[in-house]
Parts: sequence; C-alpha cells; structure tokens
Amino acid sequence: MMCVMTITSLVAQPRTSERKMWKTAKKQTREYVADGWKTDGLKPMSEYIFDTYLKLQDQNNQEIVGTVQGATSAKTLNQAKQWAYTSAIVEYGKQARMMLRGRLTEEFGAGLADSPSMDNFYEAYEALVVKEINGQIKKIFGIYRTKDDGTIDYRAYCLVNEETAAESRIRAYERLKEEYDFIRDNAEVVADFVRKGFEIDSF
Repeated sequence: MMCVMTITSLVAQPRTSERKMWKTAKKQTREYVADGWKTDGLKPMSEYIFDTYLKLQDQNNQEIVGTVQGATSAKTLNQAKQWAYTSAIVEYGKQARMMLRGRLTEEFGAGLADSPSMDNFYEAYEALVVKEINGQIKKIFGIYRTKDDGTIDYRAYCLVNEETAAESRIRAYERLKEEYDFIRDNAEVVADFVRKGFEIDSF
C-alpha cells in the first residue's frame, strides 16, 4: 500500500512596494540594454537593480555612482572596474568637502570660511575623507559597454552607509583640526557639521 503525502508550501507574496520596485527595475534594465549596456555580474541586470532598490529602503544607505565614460575610457574591463570604483570614492570626498564648506560659509560667512588657509583645509579634508572612506563604499553591481574604438565605458553602482561614512569623516577631521586655527577655535561647531549627513548627488 502506497501512502502519498501532499505538502503545501506557503510562499509569501511580495509587498506592493516591492512589486513596484521590480517593475521599475525591469524598465530601467530595458533602457540600459537599449543603450548598449551589459552587466559584468552573473545575475540578470534587473535583479541587481532591484536588489539596490531594496537596500536603499534603509535610510542609512545612499547610492553613489562611479563612472568611466565620455572623454575617459578604459581599455580593459578590469581597468574600467577599478577606475569606476575609484571615481565613486573620489566623488564622495569631493561632495563631503563641498557640503562642509557650504555649511561653514552659511555659519560664519564667506570672508572667514573661504580664506586661503581654509582652502587648504578643505583640500586636505577631502583627501583624508577619500582615504578613510576607501573600503566603506560598497560596490553593488557594474554595467559596461564597448565602444566602436574598442574602449570601455563603465558605471559602478555603490552604496554608502551614513553611519560608517560619518565615522570616516570624523577621523579625517580629527587628523586635521589642530593644524588650522579657525578649525581649532570652532572645534565643536565644525565637528557637528562634519557628523551631519548629506544627500549624495549621483550623476
């Protein structure tokens, strides 16, 4: 006598918000493919985009895109990946500098915040943020396309967690504050501005 067991599995249905994100990911994928882009990963591009959307639901996460395209093109895919990731890190440092400069100018006025010594501070701060944030920016996926001349355009889609990014910015600030009178004299205010997050512009 044979006994047949029927097992019913209940699969959770995706939430409405996730279905919308999936549709958006599929649409974005079609647009990228139409422009000649391919993913360099093992999964379909739509899955990478959808996964990025899910991660961005965490308000601590922000997207930053490193690009190698236009006037700058790489000759190999590996070179393109490295350059694009470096581009994301450098772009973050640049935006951190611009945001701090804007906050200090608003607080103290352009005459103080934009003095020659402060220009040196901003440049040094940017360089140290780039050094400290390296490794904290996580690449999620990349897309590439090969141009007619054989060179490669590449975009590295990365995430920055604000909690770890703030720690990186503070470390950069702490290494510099004793070198600049203006920063040392206004240490608490400047430190507060450094800690505050900012919205990353992705192009």
